[in-house]
Amino acid sequence: MKISFNSKSQEFAADGSVKGTRVVLSNNDGGFLPVMLPADKINLSNTELEKLALDVIYQEKFPQ
Repeated sequence: MKISFNSKSQEFAADGSVKGTRVVLSNNDGGFLPVMLPADKINLSNTELEKLALDVIYQEKFPQ
């Protein structure tokens, strides 16, 4: 299963402050994996965001 970059957006808190950068990864079967990154990552390239999001997922699934 290949997972790749789908979209990015900024997430905002109730008070209007930027909460983070939401990156959505998708696979060929139509599945979506949303990942929250720090707010300052929004200006990174899609390739860089994809790598960071994959790193987050890998660390969650395989913490050691």
